[in-house]
Parts: sequence; C-alpha cells; structure tokens
Amino acid sequence: MPTKLFAAVMILAIVAAGALRLSPWFAPSAAVFMTIAYVWQKRGLWRASLSLHGGAKTALGLPVTYLIQLLVTGVFFLIPFGISAAITGEGAADAFGTRELIALGLAGAGCLGAILADRARPPEPEESGYEDLLDRALELGLQPVAMPADIFALARDFADRPDKDLTLAILESTILSDESPFVRRVAQTAIRFMEQPASDSADVHAMVMRGLADDSAWVRYDAVWAGDKLGFADAPFRERLEAIADGLAAPPEDARPEGAEENARFRAARLLAALDARVA
Repeated sequence: MPTKLFAAVMILAIVAAGALRLSPWFAPSAAVFMTIAYVWQKRGLWRASLSLHGGAKTALGLPVTYLIQLLVTGVFFLIPFGISAAITGEGAADAFGTRELIALGLAGAGCLGAILADRARPPEPEESGYEDLLDRALELGLQPVAMPADIFALARDFADRPDKDLTLAILESTILSDESPFVRRVAQTAIRFMEQPASDSADVHAMVMRGLADDSAWVRYDAVWAGDKLGFADAPFRERLEAIADGLAAPPEDARPEGAEENARFRAARLLAALDARVA
C-alpha cells in the first residue's frame, strides 16, 4: 500500500502541475521520474536483459522507455492543463520557475518514496526464483553444444513457475530473442510445457509464430510442437507450417528424419496432415 500511495503522489503532482498551467517544460522533466519508477518496477526484466545481452544492448531500451513515459506524463499533464486553460482563459507559465521546481520535487519525492517502500516490502513467493533460471539460461547460451535434456529441464522449470503471465513476459523479453538457438529452444519448449498459459492467447500465438520463423531449424521444430500442443490451426499458423514443410507430404510414422532441417519438416508435414484430417 505505501508503494502505491507514493506512486499516486508522483502522478498527482503531474496532474496538479497541469491544472495550475505550469511551464510545458515540466512534463519532460517529470517524465524522468516516471521512467525511473517504471524501470524499478520492471527491474527483474531489465536485470535479465543485462545478464543475457550486456549493458550496451540493454541501454538502447532506455530512450524508448523514456519516450513512452513522456507520452504517459503528457497525458496526465495536458488533460488538466487544457481543462484549466478553457475555464480560466489563461495559458501556460512563460518560464520554468519556482512553482515548477516545487512540483518536480513532489514528483521526485513520490518516485523515491515508491522505490524505498517497494524495497522494504517482503518479496512474494511467486516473485522469486527467476534469477537462477536466467543465470542457467545465460550459461546455456555460452555453451558450444547443448544436450536436449538440459534444454528440457530448464524449460520445465520455467513452465512450472506459478505466475504464468510473468513467466511469459520474461520469456518474451529475454529468452525468446536470445542470440543462442539453445536458449530460444527453451522458450518454445516452456510454452509447450505450459499447455494453456494464463496470458492472452494472442501474445502466446505471436511468440510461437516468431519461433516458426526462426533461423534455427531446431527452434522451428520446437515451435511447431508448441503450436500443436496449444491447438493452433489458424491460417497464418498453417502458412508457416507449409513453409517449413516445403512441399513434403506427411511421412510414414516409421520414417526417421535425420538432422534438424528434416526433423522440422517432418513435424510440420505431419501436423498439417493432422489439421487437414480434423477439417475433413
């Protein structure tokens, strides 16, 4: 509760600044505090990105995050600004002065208070456990060769996390786009192990579709399997299956594929045949 209270102070300071028609330069300044608060709230994902992709790539996300928070701040500032200006017939302050500094101080205090209150809050059980999984993913990505058992074990541990929405968010923001195909296989396999994630099906569908277009044949293989497990049968999904199968008819059950490309083609062709059979 204290965390939300301090966050409300930060937002109310922005709304009040708009209602008082302070300088428009207040909004870009206040957006810095909004960005800090957002990064803190999503620190687990930022930490994971830092571990998996390094500081340079992670830092590239900060300008985009600031622009998004600037847009949010602008909404909180400009709506009451417009209402106040319409009622009083007066415009904004000419310059950035003492009132703007006071409002910024309140916004900054709200931001700092929210962070300190959140730090003091005991972690919920479901919030813990991801750091170890991400460390294992980092180690897996550094391996020149990975055993399937290691990929499946890590995917199972991700899938067994109690907060499915948070797990999917972490998979999408870090694991799914990792440079290592071994790590990307973990994402698709974890989705398959979840079977029916709690998150919006469109989000999960998009994650599987990314896997179907992956450069790695083994990732495509796992994505086909995940889509099959989740029951996808829509036209875009079928189009990707047809591209992977590349004209191959469903091979006999006793046919044994060799290599990653052939494994992916066999699984896609067999799934296409199964989908056609269901329609028939």
